[in-house]
Amino acid sequence: MLDARKLLSDSDGTRKENRTKIIRAIMCRPGSQSELVRRTGLSPATISSAVQEMRADRIVKNTNRPIELEQTTGVALGVSVGLHGVRVAGRLASMTHEVVVPPDQFRLMEISA
Repeated sequence: MLDARKLLSDSDGTRKENRTKIIRAIMCRPGSQSELVRRTGLSPATISSAVQEMRADRIVKNTNRPIELEQTTGVALGVSVGLHGVRVAGRLASMTHEVVVPPDQFRLMEISA
């Protein structure tokens, strides 16, 4: 399994910056190379070259469409607390789940060590 932090923390040099931009775009939504060109603003040649390298490094799946990341380690979690409820969204690999808790069912809990 890949470590997402390692993939996204490399920022020395244009190639790594482009790769990071592409990985972030794919994390948001897998897509074709032409979609990645549109979403990242990078040239078609840059996208094509980077995708080939990432396939060789097993960062993206070896399929033509859509371009998807191989399974990674880690999770992203977002919590929004508002007047009308609490919204929690989490992402693990390619799975996304969202749960909305109505205000009358939400209560703060004290957690002690």
